[in-house]
Amino acid sequence: MTLSALKDVINYIGLFILSSIIMGIISLISGKDDANLIYIGMFLIYLCFAVIYSKRKKINIFQLCNFRKITVKDVIFTVILAISFEMAINGILGALEMGLDDIITPIRKNYEDTILRELKNSNIFLVFFTIVIAAPFFEEITFRGLLFGIMLRKQMNLYLALIIQALVFGLIHLDLYQGIFAFFCGIFLALVLYWTKSILNSIIFHTTVNAIGFSAMLLIKDNNLESNFLEDIIICTVLSVVGLALMYLPMKYFYKMKVRN
Repeated sequence: MTLSALKDVINYIGLFILSSIIMGIISLISGKDDANLIYIGMFLIYLCFAVIYSKRKKINIFQLCNFRKITVKDVIFTVILAISFEMAINGILGALEMGLDDIITPIRKNYEDTILRELKNSNIFLVFFTIVIAAPFFEEITFRGLLFGIMLRKQMNLYLALIIQALVFGLIHLDLYQGIFAFFCGIFLALVLYWTKSILNSIIFHTTVNAIGFSAMLLIKDNNLESNFLEDIIICTVLSVVGLALMYLPMKYFYKMKVRN
């Protein structure tokens, strides 16, 4: 079953790459090079391909992705988990950066410079729509709904499925710093889907994380923030400890939900 699942995963990834190539060609022909429009167009093409492929394989995408209704309580705990994850991972990455300054800092700055250029050169509302609304929906359908979903459906080992979808999710960001963050985020996103049996929760988690990241980039864009080593240590420690502590309640809630289901 593992080989069968991997074959479907490779096919879905192949369709994703094909969609990227097609959208790249369309961009060259039309002369439109807005990264946000290219991103949205690419995923729309991909979803069309994915629907056709899934129908040919007699796979019901809505069932595979688990569009189960969720409660207000689910939403609250999902947002809390997303905020606590964002705090913890940024605190940990910040601490690692202080220890590996020569390695991590240039990578982080390169990523931030790329995002800041995008904010400067593109319509801010289009950037917001792409990052906070479109990306969570498209990426959750693709990586948690289709890739993770097909692996679980074909009874692949849970931990192997978690690693594969998170690794692919990290790699498609084509940026080392963002890719590391995306890998760990992908683990939590898949766990939220696995625990709750609803992709709506993972979309909300993803939306919350991206909204925080978008707000942080706006803060960096509009302010010249200076770094102080002692303050950075305190901030990273507080973020890590508080973030990890806050994860306990939502993770307990979702784990109990999984047991009940």
